[in-house]
Amino acid sequence: MSKPSGCEPPHPYLSVPYEVHFKVTNRCNLRCRHCHSSAGRGTVGELPSSSIRALCRDLRRWDVSQLAISGGEPLVREDCLEIIKYAVNLGLRVKLNTNGTLLCSDTLRSLWSSGVRSLMVSLDAADPAIHDAIRGAKGAWRSTTSAVAAAVSMSFAVMLRMTVSEANRGQVVPLVRMAAEIGATAVGITPVLALGRAANRGSEYGVGIEEWSEIARCARGALKGKACRLEDTFSFFRFPASSRKPTGLAAYLTGCKAGKSLISVSSDGTIWPCSLLHGAGMRVGHIHQNGLRDAWFSSPVLAGLRGITPGALGSPCDTCRSVWQCMGGCRAYAMVRYGSARSPDPRCPKTRGVSGFGRG
Repeated sequence: MSKPSGCEPPHPYLSVPYEVHFKVTNRCNLRCRHCHSSAGRGTVGELPSSSIRALCRDLRRWDVSQLAISGGEPLVREDCLEIIKYAVNLGLRVKLNTNGTLLCSDTLRSLWSSGVRSLMVSLDAADPAIHDAIRGAKGAWRSTTSAVAAAVSMSFAVMLRMTVSEANRGQVVPLVRMAAEIGATAVGITPVLALGRAANRGSEYGVGIEEWSEIARCARGALKGKACRLEDTFSFFRFPASSRKPTGLAAYLTGCKAGKSLISVSSDGTIWPCSLLHGAGMRVGHIHQNGLRDAWFSSPVLAGLRGITPGALGSPCDTCRSVWQCMGGCRAYAMVRYGSARSPDPRCPKTRGVSGFGRG
């Protein structure tokens, strides 16, 4: 089969990131088994409020529209609500990613009055015991589900996020049904990535390609006809064959978005392509050195990621008839599995039996 036509030009990238991911802290009140940040109690290097406010002003001047605030657990940070209010008042649209355990009524009211309307809440099982075991804290499920119910009653758009591993793979369908029942607008499911604490748990902690196909199929079936939508970040199984290259905004939002439409800042001000692409060779800069805007336009790391085309990934992407639907998939999963971002996403079933991955 011949290569997809037009697959050689570098990926386009927006002149302004569509979204900036900002980890306001690496502290957390939980100890999740799969935490890619290995979040804990330390505050070493955490940016002061003044630096964060300056970053928000820079984002607004640059015309960035969306700021996703996460951690660790962002609400552990004492000035988190003040930071959010400041960002919203500047005109930034803020999304909060949280484990939900600290979303008390007062906090929800403060978020709503600040102008926040969207919450992403982590929930790993419909079974309280399984969720609490994964999250490392008894009572976490009760706190999170109570917060979600309260948020939905206040008209927040709530998306539940589930990280799927060997520990909770049987909970996917019960959880997506629960999401629909409690009024969540969406539920996102993604297989665990072997980073942080999950890296020490071995390959058996993950979920295989064949098993995920069935899990995703059942999850979609459970939400058929429901108002709650499923966001399956491992959706290679239902990509149609298409020779049409994405155009317009879709060209920036299709496939891996790192360096094309989003960028990430960690709690110490280090700039990364995304919240998962950390480590050796992936550092883009620092907000106190080259700054976010300069990094976006001049970083060799981002230029390298933008230059990874489906054709450059080799087999099976260079002959795949669905390549324009995923653009080779996620660079972080490729990096973790093969040690190189210039490899196909290992979650794709078409990568089975293909040798030569890990090319530099």
